Amino acid sequence: MKRWISLSLLLAVALLGAPLLAGETGESVTLSGKLVCAKCTLKLEGFDKCQDVLVVEGEDGAEQLYFVDAPHQEGDKVEHTCMGERAVTMEGTLAEKDGKTWITPTKVEDAGAGGY
Repeated sequence: MKRWISLSLLLAVALLGAPLLAGETGESVTLSGKLVCAKCTLKLEGFDKCQDVLVVEGEDGAEQLYFVDAPHQEGDKVEHTCMGERAVTMEGTLAEKDGKTWITPTKVEDAGAGGY
């Protein structure tokens, strides 16, 4: 029960506060956090397919969600992380779409392990 409440609060904070914490929509940003799957790891409702999400700890300690707007094909900047998580630093542009904050990555690096 606590997990569902936490995930609900996490999603609410992310949808309402994400643009305020990381810059305005359309702005280029650099964010560090953990890359996870909205469907498989976070088990968010409304996702019937895997979707990468960058989870970033905000200034107030609350986690922010940035849905990664990138296809999953060989050679892409983002390699899908289905189960578990991967620490990354991501540069990209923010956009609001479908009531969610999306980041279109231009550069992704594994934290402490160089880029790919």
